[in-house]
Amino acid sequence: MKDFDHLDIDGRALRVFLKVMEHGSVSRAARQLGVTQSAVSHTLEKLRGVLGDPLFVRSGRGIVPTGHARELEPEVRKTLEQMRGLASRREFDPGQSTLTFSIAANDFQRDLLLPPLAHRLSREAPGMRLRIVYSGMPSVDLLRDKSCDLIITPRPPDGPDIMQKLLLKDHLLCYYDASQRDAPKELEDYLEAPHISVAFSPDEANVHEMYLPPQYQPSRIPVILPNFSGIAPFLRHSRAIATLPALMQQSSMAGFSQIAPPFPNSPIPLFMVWHRRDQLATAHRWIRGLLESIAGEVVADAPSAKSRLNLSSEPRQATTAETPRR
Repeated sequence: MKDFDHLDIDGRALRVFLKVMEHGSVSRAARQLGVTQSAVSHTLEKLRGVLGDPLFVRSGRGIVPTGHARELEPEVRKTLEQMRGLASRREFDPGQSTLTFSIAANDFQRDLLLPPLAHRLSREAPGMRLRIVYSGMPSVDLLRDKSCDLIITPRPPDGPDIMQKLLLKDHLLCYYDASQRDAPKELEDYLEAPHISVAFSPDEANVHEMYLPPQYQPSRIPVILPNFSGIAPFLRHSRAIATLPALMQQSSMAGFSQIAPPFPNSPIPLFMVWHRRDQLATAHRWIRGLLESIAGEVVADAPSAKSRLNLSSEPRQATTAETPRR
């Protein structure tokens, strides 16, 4: 075997290593990188020669990383991040930027935070373009495949390469048409009332199942919609109830009566989530700063003091413990 020098390792080789780690397949890694399988195999062979380890071994029909490869992964990610930092730490001039920035959000998050962001961009970065991607319950693939630059979600996806920061905390309210019914003040009335709910796709839980424990699940949900913006027409002139984030009273639920649910409910977090590769990118950092500022303004303008801004100042790697589960 040819002797390899440590200088044969470059950023592209490290990127190949991480892609094979992520996908557990040379062919899938090659497709993601837009190169041939032989190019990926050749790069792995160079890395094996320098590092003195097989790195990946066959297991069934696929491959699995060796123990040494798993130990190397966090160091490789850190090294690539530092390399990106060297290239990205230049002055960012919003007024001269022509960047297109993509954000994935559902319709509630979109209407809450992104119109103010668009207004700020029109004043401070008129050459930038904001592209909005609809997202129900987002996966890490949206960020890893660069389908978007940032996700807004109450349930941040997990991954060693995924960063998150809490923007704000909301809480639930019961919305109803006061011309058709009284407020559901007692738990029994709440549970027996017809409810309108949201599920972003047929195979996902609805918002009641996501946010309420079993003892507070209503007995009847005659209407389940694929988005939040469709709720108002179904709720108006009906005896139904909709249990939704309090901040919706500033948008699509304006004009409806509301009351706190007749049971305790936990705060609903709202995160912004991005890939580690963009952690130090100056344009990305600038837009994240705008979103934090806008979240603070939204909370300050909220009718209820229970919606509150997060006080944490540092972004965190996404972890299972920080992500609410169904």
